[in-house]
Amino acid sequence: MKRSRFSAGMVATTVFATAIVAASVLGGIASASSTPPGTLAYFDCVGPGGCTSTATPMDDPRGVAIEHDLSRVFVAAHGSDAVDILIRNPKHGELSQKEGDFGCVSETGNGGACGDGRALVGPTGIAVANADLYLVSPSLGSIAQVSQLPSKRWGEPSALNGCTSEDGTGGACVDGHGLTGATSVTIQPKIGGYVYVGGTNSIAFFSRNKTSGLLTQIGCINDDGSDGCMNGIIPGTVTDMTIPEHSKTLYATASGTPGALLTFTFQSGILTQTGCINDDGSNTCADSASPLLNPVSLDVDGKGKSLYVAANGSDTLTGFKRDPKTGGLSLPVCYNETGTGPCTIVKGIADPQSVRICHNNACVLATAGDGIASFNRSDKTGLLTQPGAPFVPCFNATGTGGCTPASGLHGATAVDSTFGTHRTAYVTGATDDTLTIFSLK
Repeated sequence: MKRSRFSAGMVATTVFATAIVAASVLGGIASASSTPPGTLAYFDCVGPGGCTSTATPMDDPRGVAIEHDLSRVFVAAHGSDAVDILIRNPKHGELSQKEGDFGCVSETGNGGACGDGRALVGPTGIAVANADLYLVSPSLGSIAQVSQLPSKRWGEPSALNGCTSEDGTGGACVDGHGLTGATSVTIQPKIGGYVYVGGTNSIAFFSRNKTSGLLTQIGCINDDGSDGCMNGIIPGTVTDMTIPEHSKTLYATASGTPGALLTFTFQSGILTQTGCINDDGSNTCADSASPLLNPVSLDVDGKGKSLYVAANGSDTLTGFKRDPKTGGLSLPVCYNETGTGPCTIVKGIADPQSVRICHNNACVLATAGDGIASFNRSDKTGLLTQPGAPFVPCFNATGTGGCTPASGLHGATAVDSTFGTHRTAYVTGATDDTLTIFSLK
């Protein structure tokens, strides 16, 4: 495969400097006269240690996804080898769980407390399409499907391709390729025809049967062309991926030092790499002109105009302007707690883990350290500001760094939010074994 690079104009340093000035002007404290979009208010948590309710089993939750009709929230419980199915109250967002296989599926069935699954050892990523869940496991190098059955119970399809793993898992799954260290998963939005799994220096691609939800592998791309995959630039574990709506472009973060922000196009589900941006221009990638060391998560707004990247090694959130027609990225603007970069100074963003754009495109949420930071987003410019006093810009487990304390946020990892009148945000606390619930304005 031809290794492509971004043109210098796409990340021009002079334009970047102009965008930083604009961010400084627009990046100040939000007005207290009205509640700005992105304002969070702690509501409750699910789990031990003072939460109103519990979920079983939910040790070390790493991933969260919300059903499209907002009726349920799904949690990938890494330490429990399970997925939890939680019923969501549409008015306030509180959660409850039914018993047995109405409420969870695990690798062992937990002595009858959950449905019995396979290829669910240590799931980290989860994606949902209709009533089909897809969970990835780094230790097994696998993707497993969990679906709601006609009985309303949850379980894995009996068909062999209900799961695919790097080595077939002793004949329990289909023998796949490019799945070693499977960590992240994403589904083509709206259409749901293709599913992508990010692993160690690789991305595997699957076609999805829209009736049964079953997957069939159609290819893979990795860093050296081995294992029957195409050759590309993937300098680390693919920790997150996103596909903008009405687009045939996939973006991915590859963790590492420096790691990279990767761009692909797809035709009939097959990826072709079109770009690579990283912190220093190494490995034939373009220099980001913004702090981008060890990128771990990313998201694109619903109109396809902005892309935001959480760079863990830089303790930075970087926003790019995106061309909806070409998928090209430009004008990086960054946010961190120190102003280095140079970046706009914000609170609660050290040690970022994930970033998600609210469904109304008016706010951005980022988990970092043991907490979550929120931002108001300008739909016109893509620039971010934090809620100012008396509103809260960030919450964390200790109340340090200008943030407000909240329960269940130790090890804050994944975040997802709802849309509509009564918006809610859900944050996994991997260390606290919790799911924290916030009201979202």
